[in-house]
Amino acid sequence: MSTLRVDNLNARTGTTITVPSGTTLYAPGSIIQVVNTYLNSPQSQSVSGSWTTYNDISGFAATITPKSTSSKIYATVRWFGEFGSTDGGYNAMFGLKRNTSVIGLGSVANLYGLHTSALSYTYSDNDSTPDVCFFDYYDSPASTSSLTYQVYICLSSSQTLYTNRVVSSSSASSPSYERGTSSITLFEIAG
Repeated sequence: MSTLRVDNLNARTGTTITVPSGTTLYAPGSIIQVVNTYLNSPQSQSVSGSWTTYNDISGFAATITPKSTSSKIYATVRWFGEFGSTDGGYNAMFGLKRNTSVIGLGSVANLYGLHTSALSYTYSDNDSTPDVCFFDYYDSPASTSSLTYQVYICLSSSQTLYTNRVVSSSSASSPSYERGTSSITLFEIAG
């Protein structure tokens, strides 16, 4: 296969450029496609307390198939919820897996995720003060195969993780116990 690299490309006549049928040109840096998973149902799940256990958050994943091996995938993550243990959020890290492999960790031995949550409760109140986490990651998968980006959490103690709700929000009838939404969005960016 040949590669043609030029600084400028002008049409021989007129203002259009003709490319072979079925070929699509993408300007580097342009967004090729966007995939989003939006979680709006409250849920809870048991999670293991171990720094070597990357617990998948149920339903919190998005799948994209890049158009080119030179594309980058920009992932943004927004989580709303609460930790079931009164000290659970103090020792928790969120991160991403690409397919089943953890990605983005640095070389520091005790780095187990990409971001921690912003905690809003105290030991005496873990039932009506939600926590949030926002992070992003810029990935270079060099692939045109289907890729699933899964949000995970690592914790120091086993507990229940509440997503899109606080601990006591078992029904939607009480405005004192907040509910929210979470999302993961993947942008394929032309390389």
